[in-house]
Amino acid sequence: GGYLGVIKKIIKKAWREGYIREDFTGKVACIKKTDIHRRFCTFEEVEALSRARCDHEMVKHAFLFSCFSGLRLSDIELLTWDTISLVNGAPFIQFQQKKTRQFENCPLPEQAVKILTEVKRIHPRYAPDGSNKVFILPDRSSIGIMLKIWGGRAGLSWSLHFHASRHTMATLMLTAGSDIYTVSKQLGHRDIATTQKYSRLIDTKRVAEVQRLPVLSAQPQPVETVPLMIEAKHEEKMQQEPVLASQAGSIAEALQVKGEKIASALSLQRNGEGKYLFNGKEYSAVELALQV
Repeated sequence: GGYLGVIKKIIKKAWREGYIREDFTGKVACIKKTDIHRRFCTFEEVEALSRARCDHEMVKHAFLFSCFSGLRLSDIELLTWDTISLVNGAPFIQFQQKKTRQFENCPLPEQAVKILTEVKRIHPRYAPDGSNKVFILPDRSSIGIMLKIWGGRAGLSWSLHFHASRHTMATLMLTAGSDIYTVSKQLGHRDIATTQKYSRLIDTKRVAEVQRLPVLSAQPQPVETVPLMIEAKHEEKMQQEPVLASQAGSIAEALQVKGEKIASALSLQRNGEGKYLFNGKEYSAVELALQV
């Protein structure tokens, strides 16, 4: 997509200056950008890398420094000691980005300063004749090979590459609670939309945030009840009594006891069929309890 854009610009320029008769770039569709899977290291993986052996110590320190500063490899390759200074007591890097040509004031965290201290210690080994460059690095092809081997020793399941350090810086800051504007300034992005892409990578932070949502209280379970049907007809009551006893169980027993107490209180006597005569009608003990 980038290459095609450059070609189109050249053709347009040639048409404007009269070298070609037609600007035919409008007939060629642009190649749309597609989202990519941005690899980054978690803090635990950065710690594993710091403990693992790398075949080139300067490459190791350069990668870790980028994890805590956000500098691109192109800027790290050009970084000199005189760009590092104290501003109001805080360490800063003041430099011009190679990619965007923007001038940046990049504050450094404590860990980045510790890495620079270690680089200063081993610097004579890599630059015996002296050099103003902070990091003395091999060619990029060699750097790529060394990073893959080093990442494997640290237990990474993916192929480590240098730009992952810049992604790592962004995710570490966002995970720590930094706002998107601060992260954008630290990375030197001209468009904050570029930085917003990193916010989608922070699954741990997103999981923590959704877990803050409230939980509904437990609802009581409905209690099923057996309806009692009281019919007016005496014959149907006679048929329902055994059904009531089988379905309601303890309810029928309670009615039986209550009916007998009512009969005793009213001095009612049982007839030959075991029924009580009340107001000119015959009732069982259960029916008497329901009637009264």
